[in-house]
Amino acid sequence: MTMVADRQGPVKYAYFPGCSLHGSVLEYDRTVRMVCDAVGLSLMDIPDWSCCGASSAHGRPGRLNAALPARNLFLAGRMGLPMATACPACNLRSRQAERILAEEEDTRNALEGRFGGTIPAGDGERTPFKTRHVVEILSEEIWLEHITSLVTTPLTRLRVAAYYGCLLARPGDFIAEHDPERPRALEKIIEATGARWSDWSYKTECCGGFMGATRPEVVASLVARITGDARATGADTLVTACPLCFTNLDARQQARGEPPLPVLHFSELLGMALGLDVSWSLRRHLIRATYF
Repeated sequence: MTMVADRQGPVKYAYFPGCSLHGSVLEYDRTVRMVCDAVGLSLMDIPDWSCCGASSAHGRPGRLNAALPARNLFLAGRMGLPMATACPACNLRSRQAERILAEEEDTRNALEGRFGGTIPAGDGERTPFKTRHVVEILSEEIWLEHITSLVTTPLTRLRVAAYYGCLLARPGDFIAEHDPERPRALEKIIEATGARWSDWSYKTECCGGFMGATRPEVVASLVARITGDARATGADTLVTACPLCFTNLDARQQARGEPPLPVLHFSELLGMALGLDVSWSLRRHLIRATYF
């Protein structure tokens, strides 16, 4: 069982932030690091990490879809640590690479020969992957108890709609959630902050993903359905754990006679409850969260 900081020192993970967190959503990366440091989850940067190929490599012939994330797994293995991500796409591609390494001996041998060492990977079963999303870690019961004990500013006045999108909860055999249609990891973290959460129908619906760049009108329509359903539950804000979902929800809400619904990174919500200054992060959003 994972032990928290006040019992046996900080718990360490090799941290793979991925491309989006070093570009369009810098505030997500920084606030994830802040809250993890505050609760005793030490994220150790993987030296010389590289893109996992989430947006395109899986559509290429050959095994580029395994080679790119396997390189990061190899580097994490040299640190002697399991790998943590904050991006659902990076998490999924890394776990798919683990599955490929477990099932294809020729691919594993070729990549290990190229990298010059063993690539740590799970055995391809449901949960024993070496890669974990930060939300999966922090939603474990022992971490939730620890987080609750550290909360200095309970967010009791907020009602929050947790938005998972496609990849944080699916496909089912690559995640730790028991029910990919009704996941609970984000709701558990919301409860730890003292906020209330909405039970709603669109929390795992697609926001349009990368179509935000090529078909913004399609994404705007999907976002309208998502935010409309969240608003109908009385939610004050949406909370995500995906950089692309955040970008679409923050940038593609259209004026429909009501003010847009603010969107938060889960790390911002958690940071506020822990008494951390995340005001600089909120100022980077397009939709202003006026009640924070």
